[in-house]
Amino acid sequence: AGQHGRGFSVVAREVKALAMQASKAAEEIEAKIGSMRAAVDETAAVQGNIGTIVGILGEITGNISESVAQQALATGLIAGNVDQAAQASADISSHMADMSARTAAAGDMAEQMNGVAADLIGRASQLNERIEAFLADVARG
Repeated sequence: AGQHGRGFSVVAREVKALAMQASKAAEEIEAKIGSMRAAVDETAAVQGNIGTIVGILGEITGNISESVAQQALATGLIAGNVDQAAQASADISSHMADMSARTAAAGDMAEQMNGVAADLIGRASQLNERIEAFLADVARG
C-alpha cells in the first residue's frame, strides 16, 4: 500500500492542482463573459442612443427640407413680384416717352396756333382799317 498510497497521493495532488486550474480558468472565463455581457449591454445602449440621434436628425432634416421648400416658394414669389415691378416700370417708361412725344406735339401745335392767331390778329387789324376807310369814304360821299 506504500507505493500505491504515494502514487495515489501524487495523483490526488495533480487532480487537486488541475481542479484549481480548472476553477481559476472557469473564474477567468466567467469574468470574460461578464465583460462581454457588459460590452454587449453598452453596445446595445449606444445603438439605442444612435437610433434616437438618427431619429432626431431625421426630424431636423425634415424641418430643414420644409424650410428650404418654403424659402424656394418665397424666392419664387419675390422673383415674380420683381418681374411684375420691372414690367410696370417698363410700361411707365413707355407711357412717359409717349407722353413726352405728345407734349412735344402739343407744344408744336400751340406754336402753330400762336402763329395762326397772330396772323388772324393781323388780318383783323387790316380788315378793321379797310372798314374804317370804307366808312370814311361812304361818309364823304
